[in-house]
Amino acid sequence: MGKMRKGALGALASVMMMSTYLVACSSSKENTSSPSTSPSSSTAASASPKPSEAPKITKIKVELWDRGNQPAGTPALKDNVIVKWVNQQLAPLGVEVEYVQIPRAEESTKLSVWLASGDSPDVILTYDIGVMNKYAEQGGLWDLGAALDKFGPNIKKNNKAALDVAGVYKDKRYAIPALRGNPYGGANMSIRKDWLDKLGLPVPKTVDELTAALKAFKEKDPGGVGKDKVVPWGLPALTGNGQATFMYGMMAAFGIRSDGPAPSNVYMQSGNFENGKFTSSVAMPEGKEYFRWMNQLFKDGLISKEFATDANSTRYNQDFANGLVGFMDANNPAAYQNILMRKTGPKTGQYVTLDPMKDPKGNYFFNKTADYGMMIMVPKSSSQEKMEAAVKYLDWMAKPENIEALNSGLEGVHFKRVDGARVPIDPEKNKQELWVFGGGDLEIIQQGNTVTTDRKIMIAEQSTSTDLNTPQLREEYADLTLAFYESVKKYGMTGLPITAPRPVNDKIGANLGKYIGEAISKVIIAKDFDAEYANLLKGWEANGGKDYDKEVTDILNQMGFKGMKKAF
Repeated sequence: MGKMRKGALGALASVMMMSTYLVACSSSKENTSSPSTSPSSSTAASASPKPSEAPKITKIKVELWDRGNQPAGTPALKDNVIVKWVNQQLAPLGVEVEYVQIPRAEESTKLSVWLASGDSPDVILTYDIGVMNKYAEQGGLWDLGAALDKFGPNIKKNNKAALDVAGVYKDKRYAIPALRGNPYGGANMSIRKDWLDKLGLPVPKTVDELTAALKAFKEKDPGGVGKDKVVPWGLPALTGNGQATFMYGMMAAFGIRSDGPAPSNVYMQSGNFENGKFTSSVAMPEGKEYFRWMNQLFKDGLISKEFATDANSTRYNQDFANGLVGFMDANNPAAYQNILMRKTGPKTGQYVTLDPMKDPKGNYFFNKTADYGMMIMVPKSSSQEKMEAAVKYLDWMAKPENIEALNSGLEGVHFKRVDGARVPIDPEKNKQELWVFGGGDLEIIQQGNTVTTDRKIMIAEQSTSTDLNTPQLREEYADLTLAFYESVKKYGMTGLPITAPRPVNDKIGANLGKYIGEAISKVIIAKDFDAEYANLLKGWEANGGKDYDKEVTDILNQMGFKGMKKAF
């Protein structure tokens, strides 16, 4: 599916919940044999320096996204207990880390400035494979293949599923892709079950049933919030720096897939590859029908009238927090949406997940998040010594015990283990010390712990949660989470990342994505849909849309791509 990002509401969640809901994928384990005997004492001694032979320390700078979530009064980042622990653990390897924070929204801009100036941190990050390809083509990145072979045995074991499909450009490894800890991730649709129950309506399974539910939300106000305040479909602007506007689920219901990549900052089904040709969703007949449907919903008052100008998601976030939103397509599963909404909205409000709806050909489709996450790269401006130290750092991070520590804290300090569950010892202390985890940003080699599907463990791990403070809420959380996982397992599909050069995308991708966001907004709110949709197609072509599709078509054919496949 490509790009996905956390919404502005994500910062409200607790640390434990954040690690659970990284849109993620578990490790694929290799069958490796263990040596039958331990290394000899002389071999072991030579592998580790004697106390008097402390290794030379190589200091590296590592990019870390700043999500603005540091609690007031806490120590500076370098004095954080986890950051100190990281460097204590790295010292025997001869590595020291300094984290360089940048605002999450400035990722792309800052990366360009760094690489142009040669003043980049030694470890840099991006979720956009096209960005990696671009800088690799320009000679701005280290080939990490040899260093990975020499210093990365833990990475190669833990991240095999991600390494198999991403991080390579022109047969050279320019990035080590993060592994996602949750194999059941993806954008998904959530709807207010408490509203449906009051109206005697089922959870929608078709486009017509969802349309009827949205109309009933508007006309009958089941939440008692006021008919003039109800937002049947919560939708922020398609452009801007706020909450990403997703249109995955319902576009799939109209028969649109994600066979190829979408232009930058376009969070919707990208398009279909049929008969050897890729066509972007905006230029497909199915796309036109989807946007016609959206246009009618807008005319019927079922989408916020302010959505097109809500570039920073201010109105969307307010509506959601106040419990006014009936349906959404978002990054957070229903169990997570309930936690966020109940902080400031109705305490008894309940979202549930909608399964994919049957498309016109009778198929059910769900975009499962890929096995890989961010691309972890080392700029060529860093020395070989620092590049190798960076790989050593990432390999240390790939050990199971360190994956757990950098996602959940230190055992005995931040959590205790009870019947297999990690139970926080002091949640308030954890908030003060573990904020640096952000959305899994510190443990970049595997984003999030490998998730459990054991209901008892799920419930136990939330036993100290201030959000899930009753047995009923913890059970609801576990049941909704497991239901979502089952939906992903049943319907989830994935494609292949494009690793070939994409000069057309490098030239026009960013502007094309910006145009699409603006043009779709105009189509949705248009008085004359057909006229405005015709304008969209003209502008799409003028901004290189056909050239974009041809490049993707050629690459998919070269790859022998036959369409997305079932993920499980």
